[in-house]
Amino acid sequence: MLMVTHTLKTVAGRVNQYQDHYQLFDTREEAQRKVNMLISLHGESLYSYAISQILEASEPHWTDPEPILTTAEREKDAEANDC
Repeated sequence: MLMVTHTLKTVAGRVNQYQDHYQLFDTREEAQRKVNMLISLHGESLYSYAISQILEASEPHWTDPEPILTTAEREKDAEANDC
């Protein structure tokens, strides 16, 4: 399972305010779609975001039995399988 976290920045008077949000997703594709939506919806107000794999949690079903490969690792595996 993956978590998308993002922080929105707003300005109240002269004070910057930040609000954190998170949401869980089953697949990398779902998480990436959410990030794309956040970028288009919030624009400059989107202060930061991340897609993270949950490694440990109080809810056992939130953790994945196998780690999700990074893009570089997937490309390396694809190259190795082409030989």
